[in-house]
Amino acid sequence: PELCPVCGHETVVKNENGIETVHCVNEECPAKRIKSFTHFVGRNAMNVEGLSEATLEKLVDEAIIKAPVDLFRMEGCRERIVSMEGFGDKSFENLLAAAEKASHTTPDRLLYALGIPNIGVANAKMIARSCKNNWERIMSLTEEELIGIEGIGDIMAKAYVDFFAKADNMKIVEDLLEVLTIDESFEEAGDVLA
Repeated sequence: PELCPVCGHETVVKNENGIETVHCVNEECPAKRIKSFTHFVGRNAMNVEGLSEATLEKLVDEAIIKAPVDLFRMEGCRERIVSMEGFGDKSFENLLAAAEKASHTTPDRLLYALGIPNIGVANAKMIARSCKNNWERIMSLTEEELIGIEGIGDIMAKAYVDFFAKADNMKIVEDLLEVLTIDESFEEAGDVLA
């Protein structure tokens, strides 16, 4: 389609490694926002159990969730959430409990959850490991340092550095750091045969 079926903005065809895909150019496209939240709460990311894409859509439509940090600040929205179709006190309590559990995380999970282009689960783990799970260090890596990590190439390194250079992205991260507990403990991988 020449226009996004969700927001009506124009689309572009991108060719990555010989595979052509259609993309909406609107950064604020509701479908993109829902997908980014779905990625954020996914099993390999923040792992907010029981939070489906349909539930996320309802929470976003009701403007309860506007940014990732809002997932961890829903206590004050009890009345609005329990009055929504398909919700009740029990489902609200389950949602709060799942968010509380997810708020205790690791650097690699948070890094993957942010949805940095081309940074998958394995890359996030390698980056966190190379920084000994130090979140401040993870956020301040340079392109050269990233390329020095096995499995990270030029394109990935540039997208990574560009992500943390954007003020909007850093605002999201800073807000999350206020509500998350990040386990930065680190053990050196030992020599199995030693």
